[in-house]
Amino acid sequence: MGVLGGWSLANFAIGGYGMATTTGKEQYFHGMNVFWNVVNATISFPALIRHTRMDLNQENWAEAQAANRKNERVFLINGGLDILYMGSGALMVGLADQTQNQDLFQGFGESFILQGAFLFVFDLGMWAILRGHRKGHENKWSQRLGLFPGGIRYRIG
Repeated sequence: MGVLGGWSLANFAIGGYGMATTTGKEQYFHGMNVFWNVVNATISFPALIRHTRMDLNQENWAEAQAANRKNERVFLINGGLDILYMGSGALMVGLADQTQNQDLFQGFGESFILQGAFLFVFDLGMWAILRGHRKGHENKWSQRLGLFPGGIRYRIG
C-alpha cells in the first residue's frame, strides 16, 4: 500500500503542476491522473493506517491465511479490471477523432491507459507476493505434518 500511496502523491504533484501549466489534451490527461489518484489515496492511506494499528500477535494462523486468500482474490480481480481500464482508454483514444471533445477523449484515454498499466503491474505484483507468502507458509506446515511412526504428527524443527 506504500507503493500505491507513493504513486498517488507523485500523481498529485505532477498532475497538479500539469493542470496548472498546460492546456488541451495535456491538461485533461493531468486532471484525470489527479482525479484517479484521489481514489488510490482513499484506498492506500487508510489501509496503511490500519496496518500500523494491527496487533499481529493476536491473529491466529487460520485467520491470517483466510485473510491472505481473500486479499489474493481481490488483487487478482483488480488485475482483470485494470485490463478493462486500459482497454477503455484505448477506445477513448481511438474514438477521439470522431468526437467534438477530441482533447478530452485523448487526454482522459491516455490517462486511463497509464493508470491502468500501473495498477495492472501493482495488482498482479501484490497477488504474486501474497500467494508466494501463503504458499511458503503452507509448505512449511505441510512438510512438518505427516505420517510418522506411531501416527499423524507435527514435526518440530
